[in-house]
Amino acid sequence: MARARILLADDHKEIRDRAVRLLEPEFEVVGAVSDGNALVRVYAQLKPDVCIIDISMPYLNGIEAAIKLRENGSEARIVFLTVNEDSDFVRAKGSPARDRRRAPAAPTGWPRGEGYRASVRGAAAGGIVPQRDASVMVGPCACG
Repeated sequence: MARARILLADDHKEIRDRAVRLLEPEFEVVGAVSDGNALVRVYAQLKPDVCIIDISMPYLNGIEAAIKLRENGSEARIVFLTVNEDSDFVRAKGSPARDRRRAPAAPTGWPRGEGYRASVRGAAAGGIVPQRDASVMVGPCACG
């Protein structure tokens, strides 16, 4: 079975690097970018199965980038990352995720091992994996 192809977008290099290390044993990380504009541009070239997107990024935030992806015909599953513990914050920002579930991250916003991979695995499989911590919102990009 082919490994899911992942594109990661986060403006913090340390978080990108840690996420890549956590994901690579199970997934094919095809790219890691630092802002929403780069995400939209690189997505068009790489066509990953799943985009893991930090909500708060410069130039084009994660939610705006996800909306642009959908407008451009993306069928990628979306995993939103945020250190904000209030899921209403994500809804208020206009999240294009049709389904929202929480997935684990450490209090510092750093992704945690198995819970983080389980969330990405669930998104890649087209399902939703309910979790407890409000740090990652998993769902299909259903905007537009």
